[in-house]
Amino acid sequence: MLERVTVLAPNKAYEELRRILLREKCKIIEEDAPKKIVVEQGSWLDCSPGTYKKKISFYFVPYNSGTRIVSNTSRPPEKIAETIIGIIICTLIIGFLWWLILDVKAYIEEARSSIGGWLLELLGYTGFRQALVLINILEFLVFILVGIVVFGIISEVYCYAKREVVAEKFLSLLP
Repeated sequence: MLERVTVLAPNKAYEELRRILLREKCKIIEEDAPKKIVVEQGSWLDCSPGTYKKKISFYFVPYNSGTRIVSNTSRPPEKIAETIIGIIICTLIIGFLWWLILDVKAYIEEARSSIGGWLLELLGYTGFRQALVLINILEFLVFILVGIVVFGIISEVYCYAKREVVAEKFLSLLP
């Protein structure tokens, strides 16, 4: 939550901030002039604090001869759910691929019937070297998916920590 005191009267501060928000291509989703304005800013696909999808609420309170503006930035609940579901799905796929790697290794070492053995036969891998190629491919996929999950978690934590950067920029543009 950020605060800024401006010398402008509440109506003027509201109009000036509204103009700034529209100039910056924010979508106004709720207005209660001159008390409150709520905007959406950013894109679903971006992952930097300044560009990821967020909802910013601005509240205007008369303060001495000016206006105190309080802002609050939050992440839309559907974006939070989307992120959590994505991480869960990637984790499940990683678990399945890791199990498949272990199953193929067991098939190679013990020559017992398994899903890994069935997959090798289905793909036409009949030799030891070809089985190792499949294991390497699966390990590479696991590595990539773990990287995606780690990047997703780090980016979400970073964006959450820096979520107020856009509101701070908008408030700094006020006189």
